[in-house]
Amino acid sequence: MFGQRDDMTRVIVVGGGTAGAEAAKEASRCGATVSLLEASGALGLDQCLFPSLLSRRPATSALSTTPEELSDKFGVEVELGRRVRRVDFAAKTVHGDWVQDGPANRRYDSLVVATGASSVPDEIKGSSKPGVWPLRSEADFLSLARALPGLSNVSIVGSSALLALAVAQEVYRATRCRLFVSGGGLGALSPGIRSRVVTDAASKGVAVVDAGVQAVVGMKRVEAVVALDVVHPCDAVVLLPRSSPSTPQLECARGVSGGIVVDGTMRSSQGGVFAAGDCAELRVGAGSVPFKVHSSAVTMGRTAGSNAAGGRVAQAAVAGTLALDLFGAQLCTAGLQVTQGRAVGLNLVEMEEGSEPEGALKGSGFQTSVIFERDSHHIYGLQARGEGAALLSGHISMIVSAHSSLEEVAGQDSPGPFPSGSEVSPICLTARKLLSRLRG
Repeated sequence: MFGQRDDMTRVIVVGGGTAGAEAAKEASRCGATVSLLEASGALGLDQCLFPSLLSRRPATSALSTTPEELSDKFGVEVELGRRVRRVDFAAKTVHGDWVQDGPANRRYDSLVVATGASSVPDEIKGSSKPGVWPLRSEADFLSLARALPGLSNVSIVGSSALLALAVAQEVYRATRCRLFVSGGGLGALSPGIRSRVVTDAASKGVAVVDAGVQAVVGMKRVEAVVALDVVHPCDAVVLLPRSSPSTPQLECARGVSGGIVVDGTMRSSQGGVFAAGDCAELRVGAGSVPFKVHSSAVTMGRTAGSNAAGGRVAQAAVAGTLALDLFGAQLCTAGLQVTQGRAVGLNLVEMEEGSEPEGALKGSGFQTSVIFERDSHHIYGLQARGEGAALLSGHISMIVSAHSSLEEVAGQDSPGPFPSGSEVSPICLTARKLLSRLRG
């Protein structure tokens, strides 16, 4: 069924996470001969889904692609235990260590690097004590899930607000917890939405502290953490490490976080080499923006795979979104933050609609934040919170992906009804209101 011809493009995908698996599938669909090389003994789970493992729902097997699926359904040759160390562009060859066979190499016509990111621990005094749980991998999340029923008060520490909130959402179901977000991480949310999320968390007994932890204290194991010079008792500490792009040795343009810089086709600065997922940074304006947990690994992988096989996908079709249920309300976010855009030369501004907009949204508790370019009104980021926000993820994705203008969004006709009771999308209503404010 998956016979190979001599003239078929040979695509090698390095990395077996979500982006790598999707790249391999898409390259195969496009007629290429595909090999996927994964350093570990199994294909990985999308990091966005790790928090759901804390409540052990759904089962891990339902969330990840298996080697058998890639082989049987897509004709992809999956090789586990294959760690690629470096890439020889001139010879179009990857070199690495094969667990059982030692040093080896593979030739390619096109290469997709999807090696993800590695954990970078924060230096916190006392973090080596028993009772501290660094969550670096799928196995770490599953281990904590088994321990949660025996814990009475957990301190969660991290710099990524969305990941930390998602973890707290799962932990509070099992036990009391407090969340510490370091490094200004809560700035990933607009001020109004951030205020409501913090209030929602407090209603469930979860205190959100906009500060990191100075120290973990206790005699023989965790007894408390210190933050802002205040002691907070707990019997466990969950650490969510920062992440840093992890790639083989290869010469190509790198971004601010060390990731491989790619354009909208996922092409790197080296011909025939593509990158996707957390190891990539998208070129925007005069710089690049790293993709983190809320990136669309699926979209990036498919775009990279299609183009590696000879396709002509002009750009990632849909911007990545993250939709979460947080403490009784839904949150959907996509695109850039204002600080990210300004760092790459975009003159971005952020405007919000309050928790009770007029008309059809009155009393719904729906909030929207729009990040757009000051002069052109092109939209680079969107956040929505409230009933039905997750249902708008497709609409939000298309708007951000196309950098639609406020005027374009305001004039869109979207099929309803929406949870707010309106026949018009809350995003369209927000665009109309923002334009009215700008003109008034």
